[in-house]
Amino acid sequence: MLKMTDKKERILEVALRLFALEGYANVPTSKIAKAADVSEGLIFRHFGSKEALLDAILELGIEQVEHFVAEVKQETNPRLRIQKVIQLPLLVTREHEEFWKLQQSIKYHNPELATKYRQSEVFQSLVKSVEDAFSNLKYQNPKAETQLLMMIITNLFTIVEQEDLIIKEAFVKFVQSKYEE
Repeated sequence: MLKMTDKKERILEVALRLFALEGYANVPTSKIAKAADVSEGLIFRHFGSKEALLDAILELGIEQVEHFVAEVKQETNPRLRIQKVIQLPLLVTREHEEFWKLQQSIKYHNPELATKYRQSEVFQSLVKSVEDAFSNLKYQNPKAETQLLMMIITNLFTIVEQEDLIIKEAFVKFVQSKYEE
């Protein structure tokens, strides 16, 4: 990735924070500019549009998730790989809370963005890695089992976003117990 200017980085950070707290639709670029202490024109010069700014934030979020997915894929024990996948919502949201708040808030308002994430290379490689683990564990239908687990993981992100830490950890442990044997 190219080194960003300080102002561009500040615009991204402020936009992420405001979008996560107030919702993408509720935050005009003028508010981002004021909070980032830049001109509104600079936002458009760097990103072209508010939508492109959001897209840049989502791309950065996907890049940040790549190291978690790489860790999962490096796990050679298929059962441990599945356990790591189940831990992802806790780990990722702990380190990138604002990004996941934004992700949750926009996925229902902008299905195209949710689709873009599901079709991203990082997400698809995670799905393939999980399917391989279920195949190695001789599950009867590894593809269906993978789809089920990925639906659970998607919902875990929602639960992790909305619930307190004790509930989050308890639910993650509950799901992990389903795949321990």
